[in-house]
Amino acid sequence: MSYLPRVSLWLLCNLASLACLQAQTQLVTWRAIAPAFEASFDKPFVNDAGQVAYINKTNGFSLGTAGAPAQRNLQPLLSTNGYGLDVSYCIVGDNGPVGYMVEHALIDDAPGASQILANESGQVPGLPAGVLFDDFTFSDNNSVPMYFAMSPSGVFVLPAILKGTGIAVSGTTNINDQAVLRGPASDLKPIARAGDLVPGLPAGYRFVGRLTRRFDVVINRDGVTAIRARAILWTPPSPFPGQNTEGIWLHDPVGGLRLAVKAVSQGTNPFGDDAPGTGGGRFTAITMGPSINDEGYLAFAANTFNFAASPPNKSGIWSGPTNDLQPVHLFGAPVPGLPGVTFDNPYANQPVKLGTGRTVCFLSVIAGAGVTTADNVGLFIGTSTNDVRLLARNGTQAPGLPAGVIFNSLLGDDVVVFGANRVAVRTRISGPGVSGGVNDNGLWITDDQGNLQLVARANGDPVHTDIGDVILGSSIIMQHGTGRDGLTSGGNRQNQLAIFDSSVATASRVYLLTVGTPAPPGVMLTNSFNRGGLTLSWPLGYKLQRTDTLSPVNWGDVNATSPYAAPTTNQQGFYRLSSP
Repeated sequence: MSYLPRVSLWLLCNLASLACLQAQTQLVTWRAIAPAFEASFDKPFVNDAGQVAYINKTNGFSLGTAGAPAQRNLQPLLSTNGYGLDVSYCIVGDNGPVGYMVEHALIDDAPGASQILANESGQVPGLPAGVLFDDFTFSDNNSVPMYFAMSPSGVFVLPAILKGTGIAVSGTTNINDQAVLRGPASDLKPIARAGDLVPGLPAGYRFVGRLTRRFDVVINRDGVTAIRARAILWTPPSPFPGQNTEGIWLHDPVGGLRLAVKAVSQGTNPFGDDAPGTGGGRFTAITMGPSINDEGYLAFAANTFNFAASPPNKSGIWSGPTNDLQPVHLFGAPVPGLPGVTFDNPYANQPVKLGTGRTVCFLSVIAGAGVTTADNVGLFIGTSTNDVRLLARNGTQAPGLPAGVIFNSLLGDDVVVFGANRVAVRTRISGPGVSGGVNDNGLWITDDQGNLQLVARANGDPVHTDIGDVILGSSIIMQHGTGRDGLTSGGNRQNQLAIFDSSVATASRVYLLTVGTPAPPGVMLTNSFNRGGLTLSWPLGYKLQRTDTLSPVNWGDVNATSPYAAPTTNQQGFYRLSSP
């Protein structure tokens, strides 16, 4: 564990500017889980108990914890049914249940009760005989894996595409080729289906088929499901719908299915819901999300329209309880802390990342005074348009790295919100000393004050782990998300983050990071200066380190014991303490 000085000690040309240096603990504690397999799918997933699902080098897809890296091998069920190791998406629940998607099936791997919940051409539970799962349930037209959601207790929600007996994919009100299934493995059944009449809208509205709008679903810890869908109102014999309405519906076993938010893009009856913060605008489309958290709050991105506004069309992100949604991001709103700069459109945010309460973390394009294409994307966090703050921005100095090394590739799928609205971001960098594919990416995590701190860099300084000091490989990989909406995530509610280090094949490994800033110990680097001589003293058990330039790299051990007579002739030096 390194202890960095809070105040630099600078010696130059026989002159000394001296200060007492207090040791400071590192932000992150690193624990190795197991060697991992470098493949197209290599993102680890973690639950609130610190159990990590990952692909290991010997037993295939496994669930492990630090100190017990092979608790359970998930491979046999896949192999027995001919699925191989094509795991594409995974969620880890409480007490060991794991749900994972392969190219042609959804698997429930509860301890001692592994089973296939859904598979291509398999019967859909709760629907008439002959109604089957289409392959598009598990992958899209380009073989890109689809997804599901699962609560920590093992309640699944699956947006399914249907085929088989009685399934219509064209027509007017009879299209019925998709459904949302919800429940534990013992009671998985449909809660919404294309062609069904829609609750919360006037008579005649029906959910649409997959080619018009696929169902998007999430679920929180209490089992409340949020569904983003589209409904239509037909006026036969017209071949075109007279009304398109997008919305978010909530479902739980007691209250059933109910409308929470509606957005109308065509027609005038009913109007879309009022869009708070727009001065009378109404929602016209739900463009990203939804997300739902433990409190039952929603977050989503949407477009709005207001005849009285200029411009009349706006986009934004809203969060909160359904009876008190408020904007966190609005097109054209001032960016706090950047005079003359305004928000443009949300950028690469799917899914919307909702933490605790109203807090949303999002990327946005910005515009205005001094903004160029090199620095017009920022990562923000906040609860309203008035309190959002900038965490990182393309084209700006990367914290903890030498001057001139900048962020250059902020993306929504490299951001994790975990713990109590702590943020981890993995991003590309460029600048002096940066080589593409070698040391051009790093991992930053917010400290207890909400500021990003560098915790690891590809082929950078060693990180201190329970298996010794480790230099990470060329890429640090993690699964984005929040872990609160039933979707997969590399972070949990306990300030823990799972990452994959893609080092050389023999060293690639999964790590579990526990994040937090404990109270700094009372370790001091003291000094005395007498007749041109400088003496440094420090407690037993710590090492003295030195560098010529104050930077996070190139520190070297000083092979000396306390007290140490530091050289003061014609040289500059910075000193710090490190634990052995």
